[in-house]
Amino acid sequence: MKKVLLSLSMLAAVMVASAQNQFVIWDASNGHTEITGTPFNFGVPGTGNPPAVPADPVVGPTPSNAGLFVDTAAFVIRANGSCAATKYYVGGMGAASFAAPNVGKPWGTGVTASGGSMANYYLNLEIKASGTTAPIIKVQMSASDSTNVQGYILDLTTATGVATSNGFKIYSIALGSFSNTIGQYGNPINKAGHFMTKAFADSLFKIEYAVNVGTTTDGSGSVNFQIKNQWLGTSKTGIITSTQSAAANIASTKVFPNPSTSAFTAEVSLKNAATTTIILSDLVGKQIATKSVDASGQANFETSGLAAGTYVVTYVVDGTPAKSELVVVK
Repeated sequence: MKKVLLSLSMLAAVMVASAQNQFVIWDASNGHTEITGTPFNFGVPGTGNPPAVPADPVVGPTPSNAGLFVDTAAFVIRANGSCAATKYYVGGMGAASFAAPNVGKPWGTGVTASGGSMANYYLNLEIKASGTTAPIIKVQMSASDSTNVQGYILDLTTATGVATSNGFKIYSIALGSFSNTIGQYGNPINKAGHFMTKAFADSLFKIEYAVNVGTTTDGSGSVNFQIKNQWLGTSKTGIITSTQSAAANIASTKVFPNPSTSAFTAEVSLKNAATTTIILSDLVGKQIATKSVDASGQANFETSGLAAGTYVVTYVVDGTPAKSELVVVK
C-alpha cells in the first residue's frame, strides 16, 4: 500500500498547464532560442547621434564596452558599456540584425494564433539591473523590411516587475503598447493608427535595445544589466517548458479495464495533432512495453505475463512525457 500511495504522490507532481502561445527569444536555462537563421547578433555600443552601427558580435568572457554579450557560463545575456551619446544601441537579436533593409528571415512567431486583443500578448523580459540607478531602455522591434520599427520605453527606475530570483524581475510589455518609432533610431509615436498589429508580431526578425542610462541629464554614462529570459506569449509568469506544453495538449486520458487481468487499453485525446506513444513501466521505472497509439488514440497492452501489482502508464506527446496514470494488474 505504501508503494502505491508514494506513486500517486509522485504522479500528482506532473505539471499540467493551460495552453500558452509562445515564442522563445532567449532561454537562459539552456541558451535556447527559436529565432531562425543566425541565432543572435550582439553588437557593441555605437557613438554619435544617431548611434553608429554596432560592431561584430561579442560572445564569451565579460569584455569592456561589449554591448550585449552572452555569459557562456550561465547563458545569461549581459549589457555592459559606456557611451557619451544621449542614446545608443546596446545590441540586438535576430537574423541579419543590424544589416541592410530587406535582409533577414521573419521569425514566424505565431503567438497571436489563438486570437484576441493585442493587449493579451506580451514581450516578457527577465532583467536584473546593477547599480543604484537602473537604465531606461528603448525596446525596439523590426519587421522583415527594416522600415517598420515598433518601440516601447521601459523605464526600470519606475516600472513594476515581478521578482523571480537572485535580483531578477519579469517585466511584461503588452504588444499592443508598442508603437511606430520616428525613424529607425527615434522614440515611439504613441498615436492612434501607429500601434503594433498581429501581422507585425508574427513576422518579426529583429529586436534591439537602445539605452538612456539615466545617470546624467543627457543619458551618458555606463550601462550594466542582465537579461535572463526573453519570450513572446500569453504567459507573463515564465517560459512554458516542453513538458507543460505537451501536458496542455492532452484533452483527456483513460485506462480500462482497471484493474486488469489479461489486457488493458490506454486511450488519449489531444487538442492538437501530435505523435503520441504510451509507455508501460513498473514502479521503479523499468520499461515493459512501448506502443504507438492508433487512429482512435488507443494502445492495447497484454498483462497476462506480468506479476500482480501496480504499474505506470506514461503518455508521451511529440517525444515529451506529458502525463502518467496507474494501472493495477491482478
